[in-house]
Amino acid sequence: MPAWERRAFPFVLPVAKLVIRRYLGVNEASAPMAVVRVDEEFDAVADRLTDGRRHLVGDRFSAADLAFAALAAPLVVPAVYRPRRSEISSARPPSPSVCTLRTGPTPGA
Repeated sequence: MPAWERRAFPFVLPVAKLVIRRYLGVNEASAPMAVVRVDEEFDAVADRLTDGRRHLVGDRFSAADLAFAALAAPLVVPAVYRPRRSEISSARPPSPSVCTLRTGPTPGA
């Protein structure tokens, strides 16, 4: 990270958080509905793949597959994305209401 970004980050982050929360309506009251919407999206993708296809669109890996994988990764937390203990030792844990997703079987699994 360039030095100027490192110096600016502590000042920009609080403002960015405020703007994002207000613009997107992110708060404790909206979290449960967000979890439901994410769950529904995962179900829709699972339903789409139940016919045996390996890709979301067409017969080859596409931008749709990449986008879904990239956006889903923080939610499913594959082992390659798990931070080392030293990287999270000082981090505050996220609110459970925001991070709890269904962990049961998925359709077609």
